[in-house]
Order: sequence, then structure tokens, then C-alpha cells
Amino acid sequence: MGVPQGRTIDEWLHCLESMLKIPEIKVIGLSKLSIPIIMQNELTPARLVLCNLIKRLYNTEKIEWHCLGGSNLILKELIEQETFIRSMDSSAPFWYGWLLRKLDVSGVAHFKTKLDFYKMSPDVSRRETIQYNIQLVLEAAHGNRPKHNRPFYQADQVL
Repeated sequence: MGVPQGRTIDEWLHCLESMLKIPEIKVIGLSKLSIPIIMQNELTPARLVLCNLIKRLYNTEKIEWHCLGGSNLILKELIEQETFIRSMDSSAPFWYGWLLRKLDVSGVAHFKTKLDFYKMSPDVSRRETIQYNIQLVLEAAHGNRPKHNRPFYQADQVL
């Protein structure tokens, strides 16, 4: 996997072009850390815009594409993401679930809390919220509307 880097979009694209010429690189990783910097925007809108640009500039079928990390807007990104994106990894369903926050397409508030998992109990409410979040992410990733008794595009209240 190659993960392009740069301080500007031009540097990043130059790095990407170099990586696309290396036959051993089979997957390009789109970093949640560098993309907001080069695009000067929050992660989800930045990565959506960058992926649209990549699709216009390159043959995206010659290599696989993976989003490295998600955010509180992981559902929005999964639903709106370009179809050439193969996969995305994210701990968002777990982290937000641990804080008893349900994911939603409109995003839940960012948190800056440092969690001490050794002092926190994985009680039933946390496990249920984590499982709920995981199910939403899986359904969004597979192009399905989540099967819940509420409209998908309505924000949940923070528990």
C-alpha cells in the first residue's frame, strides 16, 4: 500500500503519480490525517472532493483504493463516496458507541475525551450502542439504507 503525502494538493498529486508507477503498489491509501491538510477542509468533505478529482484525473480501475480512517461523518462519507473506493477502516463505531453516541449521517459531535478503558465497564448500553453503530456502518458500506424504525436522515439524540 502506498499512502501519498504532501503539504499541498500539487505535492500530494505528484506523490500519487509516482506511486502509481510502482508496480508493487497494489493499493493507494487515502489518509485521514494528510487529506484535510492538503485540501484545507474537514476530513469528509475534503476526501469526497479529492476522490472526485482523482476519478477525473486517473484511471481508478488499475489499482485499489482504501480510505484510512473515518470520522464522525463516516456514514455520510460511505453513502456519498465514489464507487471506486474499495474499503475504509474506522474505529468510529466503537469510540462513539463507547461514549453512548449513535452515529448518524449528519454527524455526532467530535469528542476530545481521553478514555481510560480500564476504568470503564463494557456495560449493556455501551455494547448495544457499539453494535448499533457497527450495523449502520455495514449497511451504509453495502449501499443499503439502515433497517431501523426511524428515518435514516434524521439525527439521533445523544444518549
